[in-house]
Amino acid sequence: MGKQINFYMDKKLEEEFFQFVKKDNLVLFEDENGKLISIDKLPPKEVRWSGFLYICSKEVGDYILSNNLEYSYKLEVIEFSRSIVYPETKHISGGRLYVISSYFNENEELIYRGEQVNKLYQKLCRWIRKRIPKKEFMKNNYLSKEYISESLIPLAEKEGYHLY
Repeated sequence: MGKQINFYMDKKLEEEFFQFVKKDNLVLFEDENGKLISIDKLPPKEVRWSGFLYICSKEVGDYILSNNLEYSYKLEVIEFSRSIVYPETKHISGGRLYVISSYFNENEELIYRGEQVNKLYQKLCRWIRKRIPKKEFMKNNYLSKEYISESLIPLAEKEGYHLY
């Protein structure tokens, strides 16, 4: 079981968010071999799987990196899916933060995440809500209320971009 916040974040805010996260945490990226590596800058969106990053505390990240682990739902990480604007097809894919708050282990026992990852998730959600307030706008011919960067609203309302 998990929780998530969905948003449409422009490049400028994404870079600010990344710098905010990097101050006290690690951002991990899956390399071409499926191993998680720590990154100091956002990968170009053209790079395979660059839209999916993982945020964790430095302690958890050090454990993951020192044990050369691949991503697993059992790791105490927050999935950060990036918003991507596709001008050639006129659509914008939404981003999200997602954390698994509990899961069932092999013995069908419910395992709850530690408080640390949930506190980090709440902190990151507050950052997003403060900078990307919910706005009403036309989304695919319907009035919608979404967390969307101001700079992306004209693309959806006036330039015919579809939001997914």
